[in-house]
Formats: sequence, C-alpha cells, structure tokens
Amino acid sequence: AIMKMYDEKKIRLQDNIGKFVPETRGTNKANLTIRDALFHETGIVSFIPYYTTAIDPNSFNGPLFGRKSTLHHVRYAGAWGRTDYAFIPSFISDKPSGTFHLPVARDLYASNKMHQALLKEVIATELRSKTYRYSCLNFMLLKEAIEHISKTDLDNFVKDNFYKKLGAETLTFRPLDHMPVDNIAPTENDPFFRKQQLRGYVHDEGAALFGGISGNAGLFSNANDLAKLSQMWLNGGEYGGERFLSEETVNLFTKTKSSNSRRGLGFDKPDPRNNNASPTSPLTPVSVYGHTGFTGTSFWVDPDNKMIYIFLSNRVFPERSPNRLSTLKIRERIQDELYKALNKE
Repeated sequence: AIMKMYDEKKIRLQDNIGKFVPETRGTNKANLTIRDALFHETGIVSFIPYYTTAIDPNSFNGPLFGRKSTLHHVRYAGAWGRTDYAFIPSFISDKPSGTFHLPVARDLYASNKMHQALLKEVIATELRSKTYRYSCLNFMLLKEAIEHISKTDLDNFVKDNFYKKLGAETLTFRPLDHMPVDNIAPTENDPFFRKQQLRGYVHDEGAALFGGISGNAGLFSNANDLAKLSQMWLNGGEYGGERFLSEETVNLFTKTKSSNSRRGLGFDKPDPRNNNASPTSPLTPVSVYGHTGFTGTSFWVDPDNKMIYIFLSNRVFPERSPNRLSTLKIRERIQDELYKALNKE
C-alpha cells in the first residue's frame, strides 16, 4: 500500500507521519518519517501489552501475571496469567452491533472506542535511540496514514489495487468473511486473552483489537496467491499483462537497504555479516527480499535466480512456546537445500 501511494506521489519517504495521522500531532510521533518507520528506525519501543488496554483494571485485585498458582493458572507468552478479569464494557462485547462491529475473536467484538484507545496507547509510547529496533507499532502507524490518505480501510485499499486484479482470492484480512473456517488452519489455543482456539482470526493481540485489519498483522493467504503477489514484485511491478507499480518504485523499495541494519524499505533482507541472526539461508544472494511472520510464515523473492520461496506454517499451534521453528532454523535449512540444488545445476 505504501509502495502504491509513493508511486502515485501521495506520499514521500521523507514525509512526517504527523502530516497524515492527526492523532500524532503535538506528540513525539508527529515528526517520525515514513522512511524511518519502514526501516524500523523511529525509536519506538518494540512491544506494548495491547490486551491491557481492553481489560478493566477494577475487575480484579492484584497482579495480572505472577508465579504459577491456583490464581495465575494459564500459560501465556512465557508467563502465568489469571482469567478472572473483565473487559471494559464500552470497549468489548460478546455480541456484535452497530457499536461493537470490529471482530476480535469468536463472540468477541470491539468498538471504535477500543480502536481509538489502543491507537492512543501506541502514540503515547516513549521514543528511544533511533537505531534499528523492530516494532509492530511502526506499521500500525503506517496503516493509519494509509487510511487517512485513501479514505478507505487498508483491507479495501489493497484488495482494490492489488489482490482482486491478481486473482489472489485467499489473500485477505478477515478470511471468515470470504471462506469457510475449514479452509483455514488453526493458529493458537489462547487460554488467557481470547480464551478459545483461534481459527480465522488474527493471532496478534493488537491487530485483533483493531478488528483484524492492521499494518503489522492480520493478512491471510495460501501459498499460490502469495506467489502471485511475489511474482508481481519479481516482474518489476507487472503481472498478467497489467501494471501495478512502476519498475522504479519496485526497485527503490526492494533494493534500498538501511545503513544501520539489514532492513530494506518495509522488506527484510539477508544479513551476510551475521548468519546466525540472518532470517535467510547463508546461501541466498544479498538481493533477496521478503519477510517472516511470528506465526511461522515467510516469503523470499530472489531477483538474481528468478525464484520465490514461500513457507507457511502455524508454528504457534497449539501454543507459541517453545519456538523450535526458529531455534532449529527450519525455514533457513529448507532454503539451504533449494540453493544447493540450484548450484548442482
């Protein structure tokens, strides 16, 4: 979406986020640039506990998390939590309505007040040094910028400009609006926040409270449809005889690399100086670009070898820990074999 808006000269990389997101004006987020957000060099903290914004602090006594006990009895993100809390009534309801229209999970719906409260929490975070620090909050702010410029939500914008024309029917936010649940892999058993098995709802708690449409998470796809989007980039912005992006824009976003890290403009890239920290096989060319996902997904586009590598798993099922997909480097080792096979040829 950012590439499209850059292509149409609706944004510049040096533009401040405050130019597009009025809620940031007068705050420490107003002067952050689009470029810095894409590089993850804004200084924004890497994470905030989004779910605490929705929880009524007056509904329980004592800490939300603690040592394992009869009170703190559910395992969640490496800690032990309690479940005897309630949501703030004006933020979350178990029934959909005109007010509660943002789907969080099965029988959980958020209001616009929830959206605004969470956005306020994102904007209120402290800024640290502007070195590389991956943060979902950067892309949450970029999503707000896109929607203010386009006057539509991110889902409709990318569908109308990309996914429909690509014939990528499964590439979508909120997949339950478009396909049966049996077509969707389960994500995680969430005993603490949503108290159910997640299936067809975004895993990320912040994106969930935004109603399943966010800049940092929420996109579903099968490998075939993700390959269509990747092939469009590999073709320099063209697919099926239709021009989606100019070749100049594709080259700028996929070839530019930060001087402070391995990151590109929105894309991740190999780190040839540190194979242990690199998200790709050490055999990949430095021209490769793509991204990994917390739930066990990744795609990598290799312009040198005209190759696309897509790996889709639900590694957080039934729970997110331990992350053996990462510690065993499964995605990278599969990629090793692909390049070994290419070298044999």
